Amino acid sequence: MQSKIGCYIIAVAVITVWSTTFVSTKILLRSLSPEEIMFYRHVLAYLVLLAAYPHVIRPEDFVRNCCSRERGSLAVPFIS
Repeated sequence: MQSKIGCYIIAVAVITVWSTTFVSTKILLRSLSPEEIMFYRHVLAYLVLLAAYPHVIRPEDFVRNCCSRERGSLAVPFIS
């Protein structure tokens, strides 16, 4: 029962964040370009994720662990 309540709390938090980003983007477009807004959103997301998971991922580990599985799916549009 506790985990179900926690899931509802997380869902409400996500809905709140998504709804406020729409309004804030409309307001920010008065003074910033869309590229600047996206840049600042990505920087903010990076900092939040870095705070949540502060481990350093080296590029060679990323390529070895992640990209090797996706190589096959990257070739699909060119094969078909």
